[in-house]
Amino acid sequence: MPHPRPEPEHPAATPFAQALGERIRQAREADQRTADNIAHSARRLGLTWHRTTVGATERGERAITATELLMLPLLYRRPLRTLLPDPDAGTTRLTAVAAVDNDELHKLLEEDHKPRPKAWQIDDAHWWDELREFAHAIGGLLAPWPTSSPDPALMAAPDEAESKAAKRLETTAHFVAYGARALWGRGLAAERDARLAERPDAPDMTARARQAARGHITRTLIGELEPLIRDYNRQRAAEPTVTFRPATDRQTDEGE
Repeated sequence: MPHPRPEPEHPAATPFAQALGERIRQAREADQRTADNIAHSARRLGLTWHRTTVGATERGERAITATELLMLPLLYRRPLRTLLPDPDAGTTRLTAVAAVDNDELHKLLEEDHKPRPKAWQIDDAHWWDELREFAHAIGGLLAPWPTSSPDPALMAAPDEAESKAAKRLETTAHFVAYGARALWGRGLAAERDARLAERPDAPDMTARARQAARGHITRTLIGELEPLIRDYNRQRAAEPTVTFRPATDRQTDEGE
């Protein structure tokens, strides 16, 4: 049975369409351009805008499409970031149950930004597990190492052997690359080749025998890595940066 949609608990948050409309209106008036001028530019770009379309959009009475949002910089001659709600003040409501601090809204456009839990206000508690997974995934992409304070000596781009081992270990290639250097002081492929070279029969091996030996050594190395990778996965899952809380539980921390 679907859960009823709760009423917004943050009435002070400005609806996105209204906040965006105010910003683009200010940009147009600063350039002393008319709504007709904006509409003409929009039609030249293939949009079916008229003066009334511009007015409704700027008043927040009309929600713009994703395509229109991306084209606003061409229409209003401003970078998109400067047309978004003021980052220095306020909160913007994105939907009936979700709002975000304006500074966080701007940071979402940054390539290396990890979601900041306290900036989000979600009134529907059933979505928090989904958001937790979202934050964990984004955090993993932006900070791929198994700890928030990685050792620079262990940070290296994964090689092909480490990428393949990651699939067997059900983890990331970066975790395998980091763990290999933590255990052996070098990457998995380098350790595999070194152990192969130490075998007395290595110089006389046929190509087929060498391939089989490499496979056996690789399986041994993966077994040695497995306990460490399990620890890495547990540590990363416990990172506080991937914990979301409902808006009603948000607390103001010192230094935020």
